[in-house]
Amino acid sequence: MSERNWAADHPAVKAYIEEVCQQVKAKDIHMDIAQEMLSHLEELTEEKLASGRLSRDEAVTEALKHMGEAREIGRGFHAVHRPKPEWSVIALAAGMVIIAVLALFAMPAYPSGNQANNAVKWVCGGVGITLMILFYFADYRKLLKWSWPLYWITIGLMTYAWLFGPEVNGFRKFIRVGAFGLDMFTLSSYLLLIAIAGLLHQEQRKDSKSDAKWLRSLKAVRNLAAYAWIPSFLYLISPSLAAFIPYAVGLFVLLVLSGRIKLLLASGSAILLGLLLIMNNLPHYMSLKVRLGGILQLNWIGGFQTNVILDTIRSGGMWGQGFAVPNESLLHMYSEMLFPNLVYSLGWVFGAFVILVVFGFVFRTLRMGQRLHDQYGKYIVFGAGTVFTVRLVWNILMSLGLVPVIGFDLPILNWSSVTIFEFAVAGLMLSIYRRKDMVSRLQPANPFR
Repeated sequence: MSERNWAADHPAVKAYIEEVCQQVKAKDIHMDIAQEMLSHLEELTEEKLASGRLSRDEAVTEALKHMGEAREIGRGFHAVHRPKPEWSVIALAAGMVIIAVLALFAMPAYPSGNQANNAVKWVCGGVGITLMILFYFADYRKLLKWSWPLYWITIGLMTYAWLFGPEVNGFRKFIRVGAFGLDMFTLSSYLLLIAIAGLLHQEQRKDSKSDAKWLRSLKAVRNLAAYAWIPSFLYLISPSLAAFIPYAVGLFVLLVLSGRIKLLLASGSAILLGLLLIMNNLPHYMSLKVRLGGILQLNWIGGFQTNVILDTIRSGGMWGQGFAVPNESLLHMYSEMLFPNLVYSLGWVFGAFVILVVFGFVFRTLRMGQRLHDQYGKYIVFGAGTVFTVRLVWNILMSLGLVPVIGFDLPILNWSSVTIFEFAVAGLMLSIYRRKDMVSRLQPANPFR
């Protein structure tokens, strides 16, 4: 046996490590455990050999005795690497579910008298919670090989919605699924960032330095088109500013995390240029220009719409106007103005509770991402978590008159067909954290830094 690998090839050492690993159910970290134990055994064996009184086999036997009983050590490793739930995020998600249920009782008749709409909301919430539980126990790493298919399927559905979807408020971004209308553009910000998280991870696992210069350039153009040009074109031409902003911020976060600074600068420039060209050169885009102008001129503090929102919140008082007493002036914006309506019905105390739960969920989710050592899992949590963060925080600030009204609703809290997938994404993020000590730490170096 070679001098360098003698410990790994020694029969007694192999049997000992195999017995240790048999006690650990997380198979993905068996290699980590084996390397750690080999290192200790080699050091102990060399110390025994230094005395000059023992042969190598005798020194190995002594070293194994010093390490301790294999099964006990294996049980210790298993305790360290077993699934670990993130109870704070689970509790905050449960709090958001409770708020959503209270909202359905507090405002049970939107539009007025339309109880069927609430029945759909109950179905969406129930299916979403079920999916969250299923995804919580799923292995997120199986998504990695589906990154490109997920990307192109999402782009295809966005294109279909833009070309053939039903027109709602002058825009096409929905896909009909039976009786449900699925907002494909809002959903796409989650799906695209999850796909791009996998694509970035796959690229960093491959050493492209050996590729020809023309091939590296071709891949750079492909990435720029996939990450920036194509999604931005669809978001801006549709137009869907409320989906574009979370996607753009999420992409920025992923590119910073992955160290793709050149791609980040190129993507930002391409997105800005595309926004300017589309808004200035396409006649039918005038509607969004007018809309943006209205947002900037009317919806900041002091504008008519903002004053209506703030009056609604002020009218709520400490304990609210009572269940099923929403502000009629905001019912036409039910989804976006769920928070002011809740404050109006249930009061400032309940509104403060909602803010604490929302910001707590945002903070703990991003904190959860920081604790991950698996690169792919970290990218997913930060990508999807950024979408949750932008939409949740913007909606609260929008409801307080601090930012423009752009059409952000409250994810998870405002139950709809999109909520089904939001629950699934939340379950996926919790699954990633649950497995954080069950995934190998032997990550390849990032060749793109």
